[in-house]
Amino acid sequence: MIMPIDYLKLQTKFQPIIMQVRELDLLPNYAKKGRECFKLNERIQFEFRPAFEYDEFVGYSILEIIIYPHYLYNGGKHNGNDFKPTDCIKVLSDVFEVLRINEKHFKELDVVNIEFGVNVIPETDVKEVVSSIKYWKSKPFRRNKAKYSLITDSTKHKQIKAYAKGIDDLDRIKSGEIHPNTFRLEIKSKERKFLKLKLNDLFKDEVYNDFQKRILDELKYIIFLDQNLIKNKLIPKEKNAVRMYLNPDSWKNFLSDVNRDKFNYNRKKYEMICAKFPTIKGEIKRAIEHKFSEWKNSAISTERIVTKRIENQQNNQNKFCNFHLTRAL
Repeated sequence: MIMPIDYLKLQTKFQPIIMQVRELDLLPNYAKKGRECFKLNERIQFEFRPAFEYDEFVGYSILEIIIYPHYLYNGGKHNGNDFKPTDCIKVLSDVFEVLRINEKHFKELDVVNIEFGVNVIPETDVKEVVSSIKYWKSKPFRRNKAKYSLITDSTKHKQIKAYAKGIDDLDRIKSGEIHPNTFRLEIKSKERKFLKLKLNDLFKDEVYNDFQKRILDELKYIIFLDQNLIKNKLIPKEKNAVRMYLNPDSWKNFLSDVNRDKFNYNRKKYEMICAKFPTIKGEIKRAIEHKFSEWKNSAISTERIVTKRIENQQNNQNKFCNFHLTRAL
């Protein structure tokens, strides 16, 4: 529902984990230079880096585990429905039970890349929502993969993505299981410097609370050029300013101005006018906050999930769980 984790890459140099995973019955995956690539299924993949001494293979130096938690939740098909933090924790718990990696070793797995975000269904047409998005601070959004899909390099460590998830489903996935007006806002880490997490952190409520805070913090800096703003009862001075701000060329001129503060100065002026009236950005913000509130009101302690996992391990020492994992091919 609130904070789907779509993509997760973990890395470890811890030999017991590396050897444990390598001994599993894995399928070959697409080859990469200098790596041995395998998969349990399309949503759980592994990359081993071989180590050599005097041209002799001596083992593996690094293992990377790539997981698509939200897809696994849906049997590998899509990531556009409700997916609470407790759901995510349950998926991760089941994945590592399948991999037979003990939770005492979770701290040995570093999170090197992660994508997390929120899906909401706005009243405004999602095409209009996406079309109105132009900048994060002074970084322009650009088209990503589809017409109503945007991405920006907000910093060298992270990217912000905004797209019409419902249209993406209809055009690409063709599952028909996602509301056609679904909008998604997402943060994608590019380096571990952005979020210094380990696998065990992803079993803690406070981490998901931090993800939610980050989503709302990033939203503050996104500039929506809302064409409906001009329809409000603006005083003449505001009307002239809004006409200027709704012209994308104005923002390009602010960026190229010799005064480096001109863009941010006008961004703040524009946001002050927007704050007085109903806007697309305000609608998206309220929808996201409502989602987060739903989670907080219905959250189940992660401790219960982890405790249940320990019980399952004790009762099923030599069994793979029959969760969606092995079906997500």
